[in-house]
Amino acid sequence: MRTIYLIRHGKPEFPDEQKYCIGRTDLPLSEEGRTQIQALGETFAGRRIEKIYTSPLKRCRESAAILQEVIDRSIPIEVVDGLAEIDMGEWDGHSFDEIREQFPAEYVARGADMYDFRPPQGESFADCARRAKTTWNELRMKSRGDILVIGHAGWFRTLICGWEKRKKAELLQIPFGYGQVYERKDYVFDALISAAGRSSRMGDFKPLMKLGAQTVLEREIQTLRACGVHEITIITGRRAEDIRAAAVGTGIHFIHNPAYAETKMFDSVCLGLSYYEEKRKTA
Repeated sequence: MRTIYLIRHGKPEFPDEQKYCIGRTDLPLSEEGRTQIQALGETFAGRRIEKIYTSPLKRCRESAAILQEVIDRSIPIEVVDGLAEIDMGEWDGHSFDEIREQFPAEYVARGADMYDFRPPQGESFADCARRAKTTWNELRMKSRGDILVIGHAGWFRTLICGWEKRKKAELLQIPFGYGQVYERKDYVFDALISAAGRSSRMGDFKPLMKLGAQTVLEREIQTLRACGVHEITIITGRRAEDIRAAAVGTGIHFIHNPAYAETKMFDSVCLGLSYYEEKRKTA
């Protein structure tokens, strides 16, 4: 089991004391914001962090760089476009007083349906939630250890709302101040498929037999992916090259059993179990 840390960037450098709508407006961190993130980084001392993922917006990239400097300079940072804050379209960069004045009807509509309202040329929270879910699934599948995800309150709230099965109306009730952390435990699962048999009783090669529009192997891989499996190890034997060609996608590892014709299925399974045991020792 590993820990995911969702971290909101530090306080940005606002032009004045008004409250602004800054979804994609690219403001840097303020001095207060840099201090917030510096202090936060010190709380991670001694923790083993695999990677830092960050939104492309400046306030997040600066926060990620500070955390890297404080925690461990060797931690890689990856900028992920899908982590960008909700796009507020024509409202972005304006104060809420200006928005109320220039878009009175839309502002009322937003108050009546915060989750599904979409500002002109922008995203609704529902749109952002779909993007957040897709981006999170991608990040989850390409990491295995503890990670930091540096992003924005709106994006994080849509994700957490789904995780905690909250009502849409409760979205903005999720607290997420500048420099705040939300921790989530996450299990990493791998899977093993034994495709090294001879299929002597089937009359055909079972892994590549069609079951509807897909082969048996394709259906197995699809089902495991849907369950959140990270790495899939496939033990090959007969028609090994055909199996490799059919098993498309990332995170698939192959082990060949050269003695498949003389051994039993359990022997092939043991090859996979030995691989995972060695991997566990070196993780």
